[in-house]
Amino acid sequence: MLTISTIPPDVLAEAINTIGEIIRGHAENQQFFCSVMNTTGESP
Repeated sequence: MLTISTIPPDVLAEAINTIGEIIRGHAENQQFFCSVMNTTGESP
């Protein structure tokens, strides 16, 4: 797994923005993103 310190800040910011653009307004992508980001096992 990559750590944030190994990724240049401009690349990290662009990746975060791109992911946001992909999931914005698309419920299925939002649900998938939530499922892979939810590490607590609880429903959002």
